[in-house]
Amino acid sequence: MCSDYQAFRRRRLVLCRSAFTLVELLVVIAIIGVLVALLLPAVQAAREAARRTHCANNLKQIGLAFQVDHDTYNALPNGGEFAATRTWCGNSPCNFKTQAWSWGYQILPFIEQQQLWQNKDDELVAATPVGAYFCPSRRPPTVLAGGYWASTHLPRAQADYAGNGGTFTHSTPWLDWGKVDGVVIRMGNGLINMAKLIDGTSNTLLVGEKRMNLRFMLTDQQPDDNDGYVGGYQDDVVRSGGYPPEADHDVPKYTLQSRIPGTLQFGSSHSGGAQFVMADASVHLISFTVDPETFRRLASRNDGEAVSVDGL
Repeated sequence: MCSDYQAFRRRRLVLCRSAFTLVELLVVIAIIGVLVALLLPAVQAAREAARRTHCANNLKQIGLAFQVDHDTYNALPNGGEFAATRTWCGNSPCNFKTQAWSWGYQILPFIEQQQLWQNKDDELVAATPVGAYFCPSRRPPTVLAGGYWASTHLPRAQADYAGNGGTFTHSTPWLDWGKVDGVVIRMGNGLINMAKLIDGTSNTLLVGEKRMNLRFMLTDQQPDDNDGYVGGYQDDVVRSGGYPPEADHDVPKYTLQSRIPGTLQFGSSHSGGAQFVMADASVHLISFTVDPETFRRLASRNDGEAVSVDGL
């Protein structure tokens, strides 16, 4: 009888030891929470690295399209004409010589968008987003219509990248094109080809991420985000190297004064810098702390002051 009782107690003790106490359970939960907290930044960093690589691939594709366009016409795409509609040459869209729509439209045939480029419906083309024109760290392909700065009541597919318009530091580069020393110039003012990049293709900015106001980029058109990728020569599609790049910002409303230099700058939502494709189609991240004079030299195609983009 006694041995049966002792055996029962031993079995009971074993059963008790096989269960977690409340304290042990709380400790396990706390440890899991700490591990998740430690892993979350690493996961976020890995995701951002992937998004940055995607963005770099977009710029690479754009840079290569510029080169194919150059091989086709012996000239680089330009910024089009300010506040204009698409121009046609017979049954085909005109090329850079008389095409009022900007470089984002002009290179469509060279990024596998031939059908979109030749579609005769202007409104449809202007409202069709092109995936390669958006940085995934910022937003998905986006079409906007309306808002305080709406230039049209029609929807416009936007873009997160802008051409290098040179080193101007004023608000209306389209009114002062004669002083523009960049690569993406205004339509009708001659042509730019590789031979005119006297500082070297690897030392000259071609296209980069444009600085944007994050507050309305998914909801309303803004002064530099309203005409879309087809928009003629203005701050939707052309930016200045006269100001160094800065991180994207958040402002409640632009005024004519607050637009400078914000809507003229390059910039990004990446940590530490913005990405650019050079005229040789190489892609580089340039730090927000880059020396302004060094950045200005990179933006000028012909100042004779070539600097290397490596390490910036």
